[in-house]
Amino acid sequence: MIRFVLTIPLTVALVLFAATPGTATTTTTQTFKDVTMTFVAPTPCVEGLATITTTSNGVFHETDLDNGTMHGTFTQTGTFSLVPLDPTAQSISGHFTIWGGFNANADNFETTFTFNLSGHYADGTPFGAHAVDHINTSASGMLNLFSKLHC
Repeated sequence: MIRFVLTIPLTVALVLFAATPGTATTTTTQTFKDVTMTFVAPTPCVEGLATITTTSNGVFHETDLDNGTMHGTFTQTGTFSLVPLDPTAQSISGHFTIWGGFNANADNFETTFTFNLSGHYADGTPFGAHAVDHINTSASGMLNLFSKLHC
C-alpha cells in the first residue's frame, strides 16, 4: 500500500523537477475531497495482499520560481478498510495520513514522505504503522535514499 500511494506524488515531483523553468514565479494549489479508491496491494506490517478501500481529502501546493527552483508539499488524510485476500486473516479499518514534500533547483533534488496508519483489527486489537521515505541528489549527482517502516 505504501509503495502504491507514494508512486503518484513521487512521479509528480520528478516530472516537475524535469520541467523547463518558467519566466515568472507561479504558485498552484489543488484540493480534493471525499475521493474513494479501491485497489489490491501488499499491506504494511501484514503478510499478503489485500483489497484496500480509502476515502480521503487532500491538498497539494507547488511554488515554481523564475530561476527554476521548485517547492511542493501535499497532505492526504482519510479512512481505510483493508480486507486480506487470505480468508483466514482479519480485516483492518481505521485512519491514515500521508504527507510529502519536495525541493528542487538546478543542482539538487530532495523529497520526503511520511505515511501513518492507525486502526483496529476486526477483533478490536489495535493496528498501527508508520513509514518514512526520503530521496535526495546532490550537485555531484550522488543519490541518497532510505525507507523505514515501523509497525
